[in-house]
Amino acid sequence: MDGWIGVKNIIFGGSLSTDIDDEYEEAKHRFGIIDSLPAPEEDQKTDAEELRFYMKNKRNRERYASEIGQLRERSDELERIYNQERSSEADCWSNRAGAVKA
Repeated sequence: MDGWIGVKNIIFGGSLSTDIDDEYEEAKHRFGIIDSLPAPEEDQKTDAEELRFYMKNKRNRERYASEIGQLRERSDELERIYNQERSSEADCWSNRAGAVKA
């Protein structure tokens, strides 16, 4: 025999899956889905688009807390978007709570 082939099971924990999901979402936000080569240039996102991405879910809000704070301070419009996204999140949770009670 020239060599050995060993087979081992590899198990990935939940945090690795979460990290991969986070990186995928960030890349998708920044670059979009690339469907041809060469890849197009990266689009510049507006502050509003960035803030909405950062506010998208709890993981993003925790991960980008300092960026969210900086964006909120830039303008009244960004502060309004921040509050709108927070209220959307609260509405989502209250709807879920209502569905559980029903």
